[in-house]
Amino acid sequence: MKNTDPAKSAVASMEGIVRQALKSNPRMGIIFLYTTTKGSVEKYYLNDAVMPSVLKHHEVALRYNIAEVHSGPVIAGKFKAGEFTLEKFFKDGVHPSDTGHALYAKLLSDAVIQSLDQNAPEKIPAMPEPIIQNNVFSTGRILPLKPLPNNGWTEEKPGYYTYAGCWSSKIAGSEMVIEADGYDLKGLLIVKTTDLEYSGEGAAPAVFSVNGRPDSIPVMYFFPASKEPVVGKLKIKLQAPKNNKEAFSSIAGLLVSKKDKNE
Repeated sequence: MKNTDPAKSAVASMEGIVRQALKSNPRMGIIFLYTTTKGSVEKYYLNDAVMPSVLKHHEVALRYNIAEVHSGPVIAGKFKAGEFTLEKFFKDGVHPSDTGHALYAKLLSDAVIQSLDQNAPEKIPAMPEPIIQNNVFSTGRILPLKPLPNNGWTEEKPGYYTYAGCWSSKIAGSEMVIEADGYDLKGLLIVKTTDLEYSGEGAAPAVFSVNGRPDSIPVMYFFPASKEPVVGKLKIKLQAPKNNKEAFSSIAGLLVSKKDKNE
């Protein structure tokens, strides 16, 4: 979550996933499998500590009575016992090798088998009060851009990380107008952009830029909550960069939210 602390972001994003899942299917069984990385094993688990994000996700698990599987201590224990090196477990320092996948699968299957031995609740438990109030992750969804007027933007084919499609422009001054009837507009999913101006009906224009990730995975830019709500039509305009570099913008989706009296 932009403009918030990482701890609150970890709770808000995970709680939003859980609440949306349980609202769609109250009988859904959920297990948190906490995977890890070589760096986190070295920094935390080999020192008998726990990753900060896992500690925050644990708060969500407690609130919603969710089963948890902690891989970090197990990996650290097997490494200390000489069963494998961290280089063998993590093929690139982050993603698991075949050895890593096998251990994750074993931990998860053991948890599922254990849960199957438990009796299902007779009644669906009521949804707990949220930890984070007015949480956009609990009510939000990502929609594809469907510009109305469009000047200078090109629609790209959906990609692995841009499944909702993508619109891009290299023309300073290019504009588009987006409408999402019935929703509050909360943010834009950005691959990368130089200075981009946006404004909603009755709201003053604002400008932001996003450098983007090296792997081109889109990041969410949240419209600041301190500004006027962005409602109705959203106007976007690619500005001329102040550093005289080439203007460029690639937008992969629109974050919207619908008010929910329970959130």
